[in-house]
Amino acid sequence: MSYRELPRQPAGAEEVFLAFPRGLQATASIVFFIFLIGGTFGVLQATGALEAGIGAIVSGARGRAELVLRFSSSSSQSGAARSAWRKRRCRSCPAW
Repeated sequence: MSYRELPRQPAGAEEVFLAFPRGLQATASIVFFIFLIGGTFGVLQATGALEAGIGAIVSGARGRAELVLRFSSSSSQSGAARSAWRKRRCRSCPAW
């Protein structure tokens, strides 16, 4: 049986107000990583570097959209495969 009812344990005012800071403290490394990636993309977009890079790739492909699509798909798959390999190889590494 996977479901069973547990006795009620209502949370007091202190537990309610401290739940969010405690959750942030418990997941600080993940929250920091997400903020870091978000900030990086924000800087790239604000400076125009992201659009310039994509424009350079598309113009370098001379209008061959299938080439750009294959390259970006291969890069994404390669990164995912490396990440999966790392997770299997290093069990103590954080699994972001």
